[in-house]
Amino acid sequence: MSQSLCHRSLCIKLFIYLTLVVFAIPSYGQEVLISVTEGTSNTGWSLGWQTFTTSSTEDKTLYSVSLDLANESAFDGSVQLELYAERSDSGCLPGLSSLVATSEPKQITNSTYEFIEFFFTTQPRPILAPNTQYYITLTIDTPTDGNQGIQADFTGTGGGAGNNCGILNHIVKVADSSWIFIDNFENGGTSAWN
Repeated sequence: MSQSLCHRSLCIKLFIYLTLVVFAIPSYGQEVLISVTEGTSNTGWSLGWQTFTTSSTEDKTLYSVSLDLANESAFDGSVQLELYAERSDSGCLPGLSSLVATSEPKQITNSTYEFIEFFFTTQPRPILAPNTQYYITLTIDTPTDGNQGIQADFTGTGGGAGNNCGILNHIVKVADSSWIFIDNFENGGTSAWN
């Protein structure tokens, strides 16, 4: 009598993982759409928002957005990003409408000084139209005490935080719209394939 070395669902996950490793799918099909990391100024998390424009070639699936955050507070902060399709304000305030998607929430522990990657894992994943402007905003689920910061360049426009206009340090990753993300490896998930 023979016994299986693994449970069926575990074997399927292992097979999918090994298939991806063997065929070396680069970074689960993701690519960097925008990377802005030069800003050296710092302001509070409140009213943090940034615009970005997709390429003019084809629809893309939003994979993640990273922001350069700091938390010097004595407590952890719970935050997430929201993606919007419209903006009505022409000044430094977000004034966003037409919610498209919300990222997974993140706990930003005290003594954090790094880019935090927010994954958009809701199903279906948000599809970004070509040559279209979108807006992200940082949503804060815990009180702030002035010891949380976001890195930016406040000489530009297209975003802002803390009532200041500027360009937030941000990285936007996308994938081909034909990719189906079951879950991401970063969160202990199974796979992605098209």
